[in-house]
Amino acid sequence: MLKINTIYISYFILFLTLIAKHEVSDLASKIQQKSEVLPEQLYSLYLPRMEFQKVNSSTNSIIFEETFEGEKPLSSIVGIQTATPHSYQLVTNPVFRGSKAGKLELRHNDPMVHNGTRAELFVTDRPTNKERWYSFAVYFPSEKYACDASSEVISQWWQTAHSTQATSLRVREDRLILRTGSDPDLLQEIDLGPLLKDSWQEFVFHFVHSDGGDGLIEIWRDGRKILTQKGGNMYKLDLPYWKLGLYKAKWNKSETDTKLRVLYLDNIRVGSEHAGLNIMQTINEAP
Repeated sequence: MLKINTIYISYFILFLTLIAKHEVSDLASKIQQKSEVLPEQLYSLYLPRMEFQKVNSSTNSIIFEETFEGEKPLSSIVGIQTATPHSYQLVTNPVFRGSKAGKLELRHNDPMVHNGTRAELFVTDRPTNKERWYSFAVYFPSEKYACDASSEVISQWWQTAHSTQATSLRVREDRLILRTGSDPDLLQEIDLGPLLKDSWQEFVFHFVHSDGGDGLIEIWRDGRKILTQKGGNMYKLDLPYWKLGLYKAKWNKSETDTKLRVLYLDNIRVGSEHAGLNIMQTINEAP
């Protein structure tokens, strides 16, 4: 008799356990439907930890980050377009944050790669949303970045190999120039001010990629806004890749006032449409 009662009790406990699991699962489902953001303790009780981070952490507005630290810098970028060993190197001085930065070097007689004289990082694939945030820290050494009347690209939002890009950041005669538009024959050049040398500076770009009137570019340098540009900023093609580095088209066929270009990059970030200036910039973060 005692043995039979023990079996019944065991089945009863199992029955109660199944009911409890069902109620917890049902409760989690209802909570998930009614609230997009939950306190950490409650969320982690019912759902995987990764889901909580995805919903409630501002760091998940950052969809790409490259700090040049760790064992394999640049392992998650789309590609690197360099022709020689000196084109890209890891360095320990100067650095913006951490202990390392990326050095890009371009010489006038470097072999062309991908039909151009370049040392560039293909940072990201095409975005899935037309609103994106981009930021990077850059250092121009005066001894290796002399004034040149011919321009070079240091950042571009790449769409096509058959035309100049709709939007690019350039340097000409020691001035920063933003070239942008949606018609390759009517691109506008906007002077962003003098090129600062021998010190780190951080740029943040907020884009609404568009070939129409809803397009937007906002730019901050070291936390200070320097441009709001509305209107088309891409061609009627797929959304653009983002590239950083050095591309000097004039060196493809001739020489210019200089024979050398060197810059350093650090803390490259790409943010989703949910990012913002405070998330993208690092100048106020602890080293």
